[in-house]
Amino acid sequence: MNVIMVGDVDSHSLKRPVEPELEHAHFVSSENGTSALEILEILFSISITPLLASLVTPWVVPSKFIPMAFGDKESRDVVRSVIEYPIVMILPLLFITVLAQKSEDVSFSLPTILVLMCVGIIIVNHAITRPRLTSLLRLLNRVPAKVISPGMTRRKDGSQKSFQIPFFTTFRATVIYLSVLSILAVDFKIFPRRFAKTKLHGFSLMDLGTGSFIFANGIVSSEAKRNESNFRHTMISSIPLLVLAFIRLLSVKGLEYQEVVEEYGVHWNFFFTLALVKIFSAIFFGIIHPRHTLKFACIVGISYDLVLVLTGLQNEYLLNPSTSRNGGLIDANREGIFSTIGYFSIYLFSVYCGQLIYAHKTPLVTIRDWLKYGLVSGSQIILLWVFTYFTHIYWNPSCRRVGNFTYVLWSISTNYSILWLHLAFYLVQHLLQHLGVVYGPLLYYQVEVSDKTARLRRIKEDIEGFRIRDEAKWRVERDEQLYRQTEMELTQLEGKLGIMEKKLKNNDGGGDNLSQQELEALVYEMEEELVSIRQKCINDKTLFQVLKSTSGERGTTERLAYLPDLTLPPITLSSVAYNGLAVFLIGNLLTGVINSMIVSMYAPDSVALLILLIYATIITFMSLVLYFYKIQFKFW
Repeated sequence: MNVIMVGDVDSHSLKRPVEPELEHAHFVSSENGTSALEILEILFSISITPLLASLVTPWVVPSKFIPMAFGDKESRDVVRSVIEYPIVMILPLLFITVLAQKSEDVSFSLPTILVLMCVGIIIVNHAITRPRLTSLLRLLNRVPAKVISPGMTRRKDGSQKSFQIPFFTTFRATVIYLSVLSILAVDFKIFPRRFAKTKLHGFSLMDLGTGSFIFANGIVSSEAKRNESNFRHTMISSIPLLVLAFIRLLSVKGLEYQEVVEEYGVHWNFFFTLALVKIFSAIFFGIIHPRHTLKFACIVGISYDLVLVLTGLQNEYLLNPSTSRNGGLIDANREGIFSTIGYFSIYLFSVYCGQLIYAHKTPLVTIRDWLKYGLVSGSQIILLWVFTYFTHIYWNPSCRRVGNFTYVLWSISTNYSILWLHLAFYLVQHLLQHLGVVYGPLLYYQVEVSDKTARLRRIKEDIEGFRIRDEAKWRVERDEQLYRQTEMELTQLEGKLGIMEKKLKNNDGGGDNLSQQELEALVYEMEEELVSIRQKCINDKTLFQVLKSTSGERGTTERLAYLPDLTLPPITLSSVAYNGLAVFLIGNLLTGVINSMIVSMYAPDSVALLILLIYATIITFMSLVLYFYKIQFKFW
């Protein structure tokens, strides 16, 4: 069994390792890591990719292909996945490899380049769409997120505290996907050594892994969403994590897979930490109400850090290479066991961050509401970074191996900052979509060829024609219940049609001043409602055949009433968030297979990049398959 203890050799031997296992251990580690600022730069670059994908989509999909591409959900999701793949899934891989390999300064320019790309597309789109702007104050007050994206509204499941929050989805998926990429990329030279896990103190990209994973799950936990905890459910849900932990332990020891013992210990691994944090949370919230989360997050983190420093636990025991690992399970796994206290503190902090949204006193509905929340959370982030700086410089430097309070603060500060960025980019998408700027050539094509008044007139004609057809069908089949239900739905649709005609008239006269997107959405909603009625009655699932069967031959331009919601999370990221831990497991399995086939640290950069591209493609494809077929594995 190749258990590698980095701390058991002196500094001279570190420079010239004589065994392949020892060389690999030093290869996947970093002396001091990098700066916290560079990590933020990398994560900023990755966080802006969903916005870039939404801006690029209208330019990539040809206008005449829109009816086919966005006519039904399945086609729409496939088209979006293909467009998003190079932007959302491949660019992050390049950011942490070839584009960051030469120097730290290279990564600093990435956010600037991406922001300039987005601004350039917006400027061109603005020139094409020529949006009619209202006053900024009125715009912020009257643009509810629910009008643009149903993802920001409360679910209709009877629970008033349950939300679907798209920028939570993109954040969580980003954290998981970046972790999955890093666990294989670190084995290749193309991955900068400053991003590898630090040996003692410092900051690195991979040091964030476990802390970010716990944070990403804490913000959507039941304690955050409903301000309550179910002890029995939480304990039961920790069982699969323990099973995975033992499976990994047995497989690693049985296959003699290389491992660096200082990461967690001789027997400990990532899944044991997740399971123990889960168990701690069940016990904690079984005693303490979730509304006290923030207080106890500070108490746990600070108390643990004081013990580490004042008793010498950190330097004399946990980080001391002379300390034997043969004294029992605790000695053998001391890093993994003790660092769990720090990770539990991160979990409590993340629950509090989730509560700020889920348990907000008043629902966050309009853009103005979210901006207020952004200001509050932004001020908290600034304070967290100030505390992180002072504790790192003047108290106890960040150390992932022991999970000290500086590491906890740094993990929370970084993840909270990235979550805030996802919110900011999401609000930008909302405003751009409301103004029509995000659609660019698609909106131009839509407005030029589509006459809403004519489409409303066709809807009225279709209702009358469908009534005749439906009555004839009823005379043959004698389904009186279906006939009455259909007649009622058609009557309601006629009422909406009258209201819409008034809105169009008022809008032309400067009354309602609805945006083009709101008008398009309302017209399209009625068209889809009519199609739904037809589908229910004649069992024809093909949208365009239904239209053709009742309204005669139509050109494709007449069905361009649908403007897709480009503020929805990317399908690729949604699929990763849908099966987060399963995706992580797939990544671990693929990493083991690849490392058993080749000596990765000697692979040329070109070969390494090719392998990583194939790896990222497999991860994306498998997550999409599970997502499309609604196969979900719940471990957390």
